[in-house]
Amino acid sequence: STKKCSCCGIIKYSFKTFNFLFFKLKNVKEFIQKKRFSNNIYKLNLYDAFDFDKREEILDRKNMIVCNFCKVLAPCTHQQIIYTLPKVLIIILDRGKNNQDFKEEFQFPKELDLNTGNYVIRNDCNTKFYLQSIITHLGESIDGGHYIAYCRNGPNEEFLCYNDSIIFIATVNEAMSSKIFGNSNEKRTPYILVYHHIN
Repeated sequence: STKKCSCCGIIKYSFKTFNFLFFKLKNVKEFIQKKRFSNNIYKLNLYDAFDFDKREEILDRKNMIVCNFCKVLAPCTHQQIIYTLPKVLIIILDRGKNNQDFKEEFQFPKELDLNTGNYVIRNDCNTKFYLQSIITHLGESIDGGHYIAYCRNGPNEEFLCYNDSIIFIATVNEAMSSKIFGNSNEKRTPYILVYHHIN
């Protein structure tokens, strides 16, 4: 995390460890619409969320800092930067209360490469991950819906679907079809994605 003083340009760094990322999809959508200068329908994807996370933003008055160099309370810009990556990356997709803030389709890849958008600073860091599991919510309301999980069954393309006492084999495409609403009346909404480091 960086904070850059607008007066002297000095950058203050702070580091924190993580293995999960939290994306508020409504905010991601608004950011992408401003970036594209358009309100047209666009299917958001996971790389859009990473673009949103690394954006540079101007902090408001209550979040300003006294610069250690020029000793004044000055406006500053803030940016999140990934220095290195964990072996397991857990991504939480927030669609708002009862999934009402963001109802559109959200796309995510079965192989995630964070080197494509220069999301990671360290050059020697392995930036490639494969989709390990998906936790999905079925139904309109988080209070009355149903939760199922898809987990990769070994190093192949096969997933196991855990649906209460029922467990069955699914292909990676069937597991990822949870990213759309399907043909039934129940909405299928993925809200946790787990990616594992590719050796």
